[in-house]
Amino acid sequence: MKLKGIGRIEQHIEKIVLAVFAIIFLGVFVLQFDVLGDPNAVEISGRKVSPENAAAEIATKARQLQADLDSGRVPSEFPDEMPSAADFVRDQLDRSASDADKIVLGPSITPTGDVIKPIDSGSTGTGSGNDFIVPEVPAPANISAAVFEGSLHPLVIARTPEAAQFVGAEQPYDFAAVTVQGEFDAAAFRSMLRGTGNKGTPMPGDWTRSVELVDVVLVRERLTEDGDWVEPTEIAPMPGRYSARATLRDKKFVPANLPDLYKAIAENTQTIRRPAPYDMIMGAKWIWPALSEEVAAAMGGGGEVGRLLERKKRLQREMDDDTATLETLRERLANANDRQKESIQRQIETIETRMTANTDRMAELDEQLTTAGVDPQTGRLIDDPRDQVFEEAITPLMTRETETITVWGHDYTAKRGQTYRYAIRAVIMNPMFGHRDSLSEAQKPLADSPVLDSPDSEWSAAIEVPSETYLFVADAAPPRTGAVTGPAQASIEMYRFYYGYWRRAKVDATPGDAISASVTLANLATFEIIPPADDQPNAEPTLGEATPIEGSLNFASGDFLIDVADAPIAVFVSRNGRVVRLPIAAKDNPVQARLAASVEDGARAEPPKAD
Repeated sequence: MKLKGIGRIEQHIEKIVLAVFAIIFLGVFVLQFDVLGDPNAVEISGRKVSPENAAAEIATKARQLQADLDSGRVPSEFPDEMPSAADFVRDQLDRSASDADKIVLGPSITPTGDVIKPIDSGSTGTGSGNDFIVPEVPAPANISAAVFEGSLHPLVIARTPEAAQFVGAEQPYDFAAVTVQGEFDAAAFRSMLRGTGNKGTPMPGDWTRSVELVDVVLVRERLTEDGDWVEPTEIAPMPGRYSARATLRDKKFVPANLPDLYKAIAENTQTIRRPAPYDMIMGAKWIWPALSEEVAAAMGGGGEVGRLLERKKRLQREMDDDTATLETLRERLANANDRQKESIQRQIETIETRMTANTDRMAELDEQLTTAGVDPQTGRLIDDPRDQVFEEAITPLMTRETETITVWGHDYTAKRGQTYRYAIRAVIMNPMFGHRDSLSEAQKPLADSPVLDSPDSEWSAAIEVPSETYLFVADAAPPRTGAVTGPAQASIEMYRFYYGYWRRAKVDATPGDAISASVTLANLATFEIIPPADDQPNAEPTLGEATPIEGSLNFASGDFLIDVADAPIAVFVSRNGRVVRLPIAAKDNPVQARLAASVEDGARAEPPKAD
């Protein structure tokens, strides 16, 4: 029967009340018997523990921590390296403009309530907002270059077979090479990174802190006979010396490889910046190009000191000739008749008078050389810059103490008789490498390469690598006609580089003669190379028995004397099918003076030794 005047809720009120009580009862039941978990439970080390078990859990955790402390183990949640406040301040100084008067160490609040955070040196950025400053590597400056020659130590070839390409197949391993020097402006590079004078946001400190100079690349061009510079060539690293070039140019190099690379660079910073030349067994001491220029300036560069030394050499040769002539005249005097004795005696007196005058002149030259700071006996500077040792601290590129970094490299591939010019390129680790995801879309490609190359420096002055041999006409006479006839004659000095020094021979020739001579060199030897024993594969080879070099050094040039011309006197020789005109060498010829000095150094040098 349908009830009139009673609503639907009123009709089912008893059911609704029963349902509400059922829900309340169920909730009390769940809470009471922990069906869904203890609402009073606490979390300890990632686990929920009821209040009555919390104390025991904490005690267990404490015993575990105490055991770790007692064992000396560092908990895994501890960082490998604690942040350094000093590093943070130093980083902020490096990133701030040079005239900054304060460093923000913590957040500040503006009058409007905005929070301004300081730059976080550990931040990886978000790639949004302003782009980071794009690194630009300055080109090296103050480029100089110098040739050096010598004879490589046999153990260099034994230990580094790749270096054999620079020398002949047999000992002595003579070579001619070029050292190129420059300066990298580290302070300017750091200033650019921290934004001085640039627009953009400086990169985070942990990106730039480990940036380092990782390679020094030499670039070379050759001068042709037409006066053109050709064949731009990048000089490969020295075999047997550490270089990161191949590693950094490997397309498989990834950011995960950086820790090992940084370790290798730190261990080889000296070799990267300023590699030592290969060891020599004989030859003039190597000096860096800037010092070579200093020595040349101190020696007058072919100026007054050079002229004094040349005059001394000529005077000494004249005195030696007079001494030999006197000995001959005195022998003739002993066997001469009375009329001959009178003539011979007059000759002797004339020569003795000249020798007395020359002795006085020699003393004057020695005094002038001493005043100029040159040892008259050796021809070397009394305070010789060549005795200096290069000193420059090996400090990281990114430290404030590093203003400039002197760099150099060696070109052992230079060919004798060629003229070159050189430039230097600096290679720096790219601070954006490995942070591609933290860069804006426009800057992401900047993170592709692990290194940044500087532009090539300015070119050095032209560098002439000495030829294999040299000929200098010391004196010559055209054919004699008239009452007394005779063929043309020429006195020629020949120079050849052998066993670390230039060697000299003299020859007198007439037309049709081959221009050749030979000299005997004493106290030179080659050495046996003793390889490591089979049971010591990691040992180094050593030098064994010395074998004296016997016979004479041949100076055959392949040239022939054709004729001697008059007014001015000049010698004509046949060279490779061509006629070449050779004037009488100037008394102050700088090339001849340098070669002659090497000859004298070689005569005084200690014999090569197996040490």
